[in-house]
Amino acid sequence: MDQRLLPQQPLKVTPKQIAANYILQMSSMELQDVINTELQENPALDLEDATAGKFVLLPSGQVVAFAVFFTASLGVKDVS
Repeated sequence: MDQRLLPQQPLKVTPKQIAANYILQMSSMELQDVINTELQENPALDLEDATAGKFVLLPSGQVVAFAVFFTASLGVKDVS
C-alpha cells in the first residue's frame, strides 16, 4: 500500500469570516436597521458622514457640497 504525504491545509472559519458572511447576506434595509440599532445601543459609536468635505463641480461651474447636491438631486427638501 503506497501512502504518500500530500500537503493538506485544514479549513478554518474565523469569527471575523462568520460576521462578514452574516453582513453580506443582509439586504441594505436590514443592514441599515442593524447599524441604527448599534448606534442607539452603544454610546461609543458615532456615525461619520462619509461625504463630509467632498464637493461636486456642477456643469455651471458652481461648486457645492456633495450632501447638498445629493439631497437636491433626490428632490429632498431641507426641513431644518
